[in-house]
Amino acid sequence: MVAKIVEDFYVKKKSKFMRSFDERLTVVNKELRKKFDDKKSEELMS
Repeated sequence: MVAKIVEDFYVKKKSKFMRSFDERLTVVNKELRKKFDDKKSEELMS
């Protein structure tokens, strides 16, 4: 059985992926701020 390939899969799921990315980025930012000062955290985030 061959899996059906969906065209533009990532384009169609972009909003879901970006929401997930933003949620994870928030967690990463909080952890960076625990370990580094604000300036260094911002530098790493950029």
